[in-house]
Amino acid sequence: DRGLGESKAHRGSQEGGRFPGTENVPGIAAFAEAARLLSGALAEEGVRLAALEKDFYDLCGKRGIPLERESAEDHAPGVFCVSFPWIPDMEAFMTGLARRGICASRFSACSDRVDGQSAALRAMGRPESRSRTSLRIGLGRFSVREDLAALASALADARAGAREGVRRA
Repeated sequence: DRGLGESKAHRGSQEGGRFPGTENVPGIAAFAEAARLLSGALAEEGVRLAALEKDFYDLCGKRGIPLERESAEDHAPGVFCVSFPWIPDMEAFMTGLARRGICASRFSACSDRVDGQSAALRAMGRPESRSRTSLRIGLGRFSVREDLAALASALADARAGAREGVRRA
């Protein structure tokens, strides 16, 4: 022992357990370059995602689909929450969406629940009719208007079914 003493970091196998390992310098450099390349496009992508969200609201409005906007006006682009208090069974509706190949979620990814009220909306003071019928919609780089048109079509079908007393998506 040449006076190097005990390593303060978690031990790895290098130098007899004194050093935790070698950092992945090429990986770090590649990540930094990817972040640099993408950072310029973030603002432009945010504008595109906001336009897609507006398109969704316009499509729902044209189809007469009532909804409640749950997200704040200044929410992050690409993720928003809406409620449909007229949907009698959200789980049946979600199953119908999945059958159509439409992916959406009820709650955040950290929730293990699949039914019931949204804890976030309940904490925000939303009525149970809205916190039980919320849908989180996530958009990304490859989302297109047709995706939102398919969701609006599923909602229109569900709305027609709700009027007829049928649960469908």
